[in-house]
Amino acid sequence: YDPVAKKVVFEHNSEKYFTPASNTKLFTFYAGVKILGDSAAGLEYVVKKDSLIFRGTGDPSFLYDKLESTAVLDFLKARNETLYYVPPVFREEHFGSGWSWD
Repeated sequence: YDPVAKKVVFEHNSEKYFTPASNTKLFTFYAGVKILGDSAAGLEYVVKKDSLIFRGTGDPSFLYDKLESTAVLDFLKARNETLYYVPPVFREEHFGSGWSWD
């Protein structure tokens, strides 16, 4: 839209209705809260004798300084076992099928 000429310069599918992405994110957030509740698991771990072997679950709140919750860190600090972190076993085939330049 050109505000000086007060006319549309370009339009494409302007007669069609669409759902803005922000609204879709709200529905996704709502569904996630209903399914997960107000929290999610921060660690997966197993205790073997004097060792606590753990890996993260992808919890974005872990060590995020803007949030007050430190439950995962407090849990690890309070343990008497030797802590062993196991990195994720994840293999990404990036730039594969479906990417825009594929």
